[in-house]
Amino acid sequence: MRTGTDGGVGIKPSDIWTIPLCSSAHRDQHNAGEAAFENYWRIDMKEIAEGLAARSPALRKRAQTLEPQENQNVSRRSHR
Repeated sequence: MRTGTDGGVGIKPSDIWTIPLCSSAHRDQHNAGEAAFENYWRIDMKEIAEGLAARSPALRKRAQTLEPQENQNVSRRSHR
């Protein structure tokens, strides 16, 4: 999925936007285009990807690891 993500022309979107598709559906999505594929199957791929990411233990762990660093950066900026 590329539409509405951090990907672009020649730039692969981050893995957070990955959704599971069988090989046939994957091919159909590329051939038809994202909007037509979503309309045909009556799905919202971005909503599915966001839902899966929200349940990802790996992303939760990563967020917990980044929180102390982000708090330190905020503290440093506020003391300037």
